[in-house]
Amino acid sequence: SNLCSPFVNTEYLLVYTVPKKRSHAIAAISYPCDVKILKFKNKKRWILIEWENESNEVNQGWVLGRYIYRKNALNSE
Repeated sequence: SNLCSPFVNTEYLLVYTVPKKRSHAIAAISYPCDVKILKFKNKKRWILIEWENESNEVNQGWVLGRYIYRKNALNSE
């Protein structure tokens, strides 16, 4: 993957079905998993991401934005 793609910058990041901490966690991903950002919510507090698991299946879910490192992040919402 390219050097600029966003990635998980923590050892253990829970992925949720909806952007609420009390919602159901569907997966856990870890550093340095590359992700694709699809959407932001609540001033980037939550990010909807897409990532591939070990079986090369594409998954989607919400994570807390502070755990996603965005190298060339734009400041626009």
